[in-house]
Amino acid sequence: MRIHFRKDPVNTIERLKAHNVFHKVVSDGRSKLGSLFYRTILFALVFFILMSSGMVVANVDGQGDVSLEEIRGRMTLAEIEKYYQVPPAFLIERLRLPKDTSVQVPLKELKDRHGFDMGSVRAFVKEYRSEKPLAKTDAAATAGSAGSGMGKAQVAHKQTFPVSLILALHFLFCVIMVLLLRKNRVNKNVRLAAPALALLIFGILFEAQTEPLRGLVQFFQAVGMGRYGIIDTLMVLGAFILMTLIGVKLVCGWGCPVGALQEMLYHLPVFSGIKKKRTPFWLSNSIRIILFLIFLILLFGWIPGLQEQSIYRFINPFKLFEWDFRMTTPIIIAVILVPSIFYYRGYCQWVCPFGLLSWLIQDLSIFRVRVNRATCINCGKCVRACPTNAAKDIYEGKRIKVDCFSCSRCLTVCPNGSLQYRISRSGPEGGKKNFTYTIK
Repeated sequence: MRIHFRKDPVNTIERLKAHNVFHKVVSDGRSKLGSLFYRTILFALVFFILMSSGMVVANVDGQGDVSLEEIRGRMTLAEIEKYYQVPPAFLIERLRLPKDTSVQVPLKELKDRHGFDMGSVRAFVKEYRSEKPLAKTDAAATAGSAGSGMGKAQVAHKQTFPVSLILALHFLFCVIMVLLLRKNRVNKNVRLAAPALALLIFGILFEAQTEPLRGLVQFFQAVGMGRYGIIDTLMVLGAFILMTLIGVKLVCGWGCPVGALQEMLYHLPVFSGIKKKRTPFWLSNSIRIILFLIFLILLFGWIPGLQEQSIYRFINPFKLFEWDFRMTTPIIIAVILVPSIFYYRGYCQWVCPFGLLSWLIQDLSIFRVRVNRATCINCGKCVRACPTNAAKDIYEGKRIKVDCFSCSRCLTVCPNGSLQYRISRSGPEGGKKNFTYTIK
């Protein structure tokens, strides 16, 4: 800005004052937005520290009597191995069960047949986790593998990672993506590298040990069946909800290994010639809601004689990362992964219960895509680039919007920066406006 002092000193002083006031307002506004962002990050960090300390206390060797009480008659030996890392062969030996005992039979049936009590099961689990006697474990593994036909890979102690570590990495991943989205730095390379990294870390390395779908399902199982600790499952689910509240569907869009796998399948160059399709939102969301209602009805046993711990276990693609290939694997590949070539994140939009939850709260997210109507030229590039019609709903200011996965495609194609991934602030945004172009 050039100021001519000689021509009009009075006008110049007024202009200078206005100029300083303007910059002060802008700087104050930026500082408020920045402080809100960093307060949010600080709050989230404190939450994860408290959660991690709580989980450390709850997951010390021996697990404590509270978590051991979660071992109920509905559980199987295979599930005890999965959640407590106690080989079935060890329990078979200590409970004096036949060597050919199936690991898929509920404990209550084994108890009725062989006369042991659940207190003995909890005591042996606690003994194994606190002492981990190598001699007994090796002997049990040998006996179990010989009698029940289980190989070493099935009997071996599975490596698990602290839940707090996994959640902390999820949170760090989401924070990084928020920063990139705010600066509109998510280009094609980032859009390829980030899902690949999420797939590698949370899918292959951690074997989808802690993920959003399981967090939500286990919370309801804790409430309806007493199968898990309510506090533990609520903390895990709350962590994923907090990430969603920071940025709209950040976990679904960038931190979920199944979402990452679908993202990569959708954009593989080998399938680039295939015409992509969009499912009507009323149809996909209706299917997702109906499945969740069926899950609740069967879980809580609201229909006499019908109770099922989770219908999602029959269509759970996270099992692929556990290298647990069963008869349902071809169904998962055919019904979930193949449609991902044609439809953007079909499992997330049609099936996933956490996808339903994150859709319900997406308008509460602090950071999300917002439009500046004063500068928008109504070119329609954002709508054509969006794979889910979310950009159109955001522009039109609809109350019920399609899932926005924070993919940033609309931000990338916007010619003048009218779309931004930011906190809400005063200005001409929102409202309704009809498009006059044809979406190709």
